Amino acid sequence: MSFFYNSCSISGRKSVRNEDFILVPEIMKQSTEDDNNINSRDPLFILCDGIGGHNSGHIASKMCAEMIAENFYNSAAEITDYKNWFSDIFSKVNQRILELGKIAEDYQNMGTTVVSLVIKDNVAFAANIGDSRLYLAYQDRIIQITEDHSQVWKLYKAGRIRKNDLIRIPGKNIITKAIGIDADVEPDFYKFELPEKYIILMCSDGLTDVVIDTDIKTEISRAENLEEIIDNLYSLALHNRSNDDISMIIVSNYLE
Repeated sequence: MSFFYNSCSISGRKSVRNEDFILVPEIMKQSTEDDNNINSRDPLFILCDGIGGHNSGHIASKMCAEMIAENFYNSAAEITDYKNWFSDIFSKVNQRILELGKIAEDYQNMGTTVVSLVIKDNVAFAANIGDSRLYLAYQDRIIQITEDHSQVWKLYKAGRIRKNDLIRIPGKNIITKAIGIDADVEPDFYKFELPEKYIILMCSDGLTDVVIDTDIKTEISRAENLEEIIDNLYSLALHNRSNDDISMIIVSNYLE
């Protein structure tokens, strides 16, 4: 199976620090002297967004991504049940962050969103908590695979607002579920067949708070490579006055 990917994580214009954190195979290889496990396992992609306004959101997002990756690559056997694996590791991360908050004042109330993806042959396994998203683009279509855990998403699902209105509703950043906030947290899990040619976009709300799906699709459709997609989407987000941290991971089986 051949695939290509590119990524970015950039501090927002009004951010004190970047509270997003991403991990892709290349970053993981750079952080270890032994990359045999990384090369032999299915590709793993993780994007976390530390909750703004809470203490140490950048610590929570980094810890979440690194704990997931460490568990994945250090598993003695190949993971065959991704739904249960995601549920188990997200629960462990959640408990660890909650424990830190009890013993260190600087870590109290810190939390993070997370969206994670594993690709095995032509099947994708994904899980999310919070409002960081995963999209699938193919044949001039774009589908948001994950659902946001947010107050405004509830309004959208109830039919009270249109999808494009999400970026204009007050309180759009109020999320209803996150790692490190509640004692029990269960991720949404998704398993889906990958089309013959596809592009997957994972992103934090620094992008989707200001850019609607049709504009994301347009930038993906007109780009000639993955780097151009990232550059164009980032420029569009800035043009639409995004002040938040912006992180993206793009994976494709045909576009380099």
